[in-house]
Amino acid sequence: MRAWMSCQRVSTPDGRVTYNPLTHRTLAVQTGSCAFTDAAGSLFANAPMQRMLGCDERACGNDSPLVSLFLVQETLARQQRQPLWVFNSQPYGAYGITQLWLFCFLPDVDDYGGCNGIFCHARPFPFLSLPDYLECVNPGTVEDWHRFTDRERGIIFLSLQRLRSKRIGQWLRI
Repeated sequence: MRAWMSCQRVSTPDGRVTYNPLTHRTLAVQTGSCAFTDAAGSLFANAPMQRMLGCDERACGNDSPLVSLFLVQETLARQQRQPLWVFNSQPYGAYGITQLWLFCFLPDVDDYGGCNGIFCHARPFPFLSLPDYLECVNPGTVEDWHRFTDRERGIIFLSLQRLRSKRIGQWLRI
């Protein structure tokens, strides 16, 4: 993560650290809800995150209570200089649907302890509610687990770990 963000950083002549347009384009093509903030705390979000937070297409200002909540959580991650995972159950989107979302804030900390920016990724949490998660209720269980053989389950598991087919074949001796 740090290598990705640090290769995108650009220092301006006056010494400020900013992000180059390639980062903005990379963020724009992401299908999941994600955003980043620069060293000054300016928010840059892709279209799914903008829709979720209720931002304008051109800029995400503090006019939305969801953006304000996002920036408070981002500030907390910036001050702690540690990854922060937050459950939010606010009504998101155009229809105000209440859905439990997991927000992952990942700060980019330099060698001197300064925070140069934060990358955030948001995804729906698979459990129906936080109490279900705390009480170890299984999320969306598969009805018929015997539908797959042990080898097929291994392939599915390793595919979800983002291993390439060649590596999966070596691992499972296929």
